[in-house]
Amino acid sequence: MSHGTSLTDLRVLIAADTAASNALQARIAQLEDDLACGKTLPDKKVDLMERINKDVVRDLVARLERIEGSENLTATDREMMQGLNARLAVCDSLAMRLAKLRDLEFQARGTQDFLEYETMPELRIRTQSQPKKTRDEVDVEPLLGPATSEEANAKQADEVESADEELPGNRRTNGSGEDDQAESGEDPEPDKSTWPLLYQMLDVDPKTEHNYFSEACNLSLKRLARRNNPKFLPNDTEAPKRWAAVMKAYEILTDPERKRFYDMRNKTPTDLEGFDLASLRIE
Repeated sequence: MSHGTSLTDLRVLIAADTAASNALQARIAQLEDDLACGKTLPDKKVDLMERINKDVVRDLVARLERIEGSENLTATDREMMQGLNARLAVCDSLAMRLAKLRDLEFQARGTQDFLEYETMPELRIRTQSQPKKTRDEVDVEPLLGPATSEEANAKQADEVESADEELPGNRRTNGSGEDDQAESGEDPEPDKSTWPLLYQMLDVDPKTEHNYFSEACNLSLKRLARRNNPKFLPNDTEAPKRWAAVMKAYEILTDPERKRFYDMRNKTPTDLEGFDLASLRIE
């Protein structure tokens, strides 16, 4: 007997999910065409589609967890898990397309406010509830906007260096060249090669405390942008692929449900299988 739902229920679920995914793909394609024609997208349109996709992911993850939590899996359970995982892969693909669409929308609008309020939802919520920034809050600069002057480039370089200093686990050497951590008796640097792939891609320690994890991801994204974001590297033909992979890792690890599911299974998303970590320029 199956520990999840029946195969009939699964077929109904997949049929409804497939219809929703197809409708979402059609809407994404239409919006991509609109942007290509120079049209301005309605406010929150991408947000709405992302919420729809995340709702589907949340439901799929919950169903998979219920089945995987069973002690004795039946053949029916495994068949249902295969179907649910296939749908989850489709949702991951849609998330990538939505990220690309958000990038295109930003290019069309070309404003700093769009990135600050739209690309990082957790920062948007904090900014709305606390109009005046405190000293401890992260000052997020556009990650997708091109540098327009030497002054802007210098400012960005300073802030990237600041992000390097703030990231958990980063160490600086003293004037004599000795490692500060040796003097202070701190634990040695962790072996990053043992981290799950997405954590290696973002260069964020999976043991980072929950209260600081989102901030660590934001700082790392800001740091990675300088050497992987195609907006800063117009002549680097591989940059779009690297940046898409970085954004994929960022989206999963900053979404509580998807992060929990990834941590539980440590299964690489389908569209990141075979990704060459060495190609990612991690400073």
